Amino acid sequence: MALKAKQGTVKYRNDGFTLIEILVAMVIMGIVASVAVLSLQANHHRQLQSLTQGLTHFLHMEQQEALLQPATIRIALEKYPLPHGTELTLKMQGKNIPLQKTHSSPIIISSNGDITPFTLLIGLKGQLPRYKIVGEESGVIHFESIA
Repeated sequence: MALKAKQGTVKYRNDGFTLIEILVAMVIMGIVASVAVLSLQANHHRQLQSLTQGLTHFLHMEQQEALLQPATIRIALEKYPLPHGTELTLKMQGKNIPLQKTHSSPIIISSNGDITPFTLLIGLKGQLPRYKIVGEESGVIHFESIA
């Protein structure tokens, strides 16, 4: 709205934002939101990768303990701390084995380093697993990403 000033100049009153200003602000908010979503997804991926590496190191340490004592050790996976929303699935001989606190783990490491063959799938609840840890009968334990 134009107002006439005393000396003949025209001043404009600025009561609000223009449509272009609002659109620019919305575009900026959209970009920030998309970066935040991508960042959270990458964070979950890194968190799962870190968990997988930690579990693999834990299994290697238990294997070393069995060799040094010498003793047969049952692996208690249900006692390993998991981040909220993470899910472990244990597969042995093609079957899913429930990981419950009331049952002892079926993964056994012998005093010579041999281990019960297993595959441990790691992912977020309600999604397909992203990583797996494989324990071979010969005692080899490794992890890999699932494509």
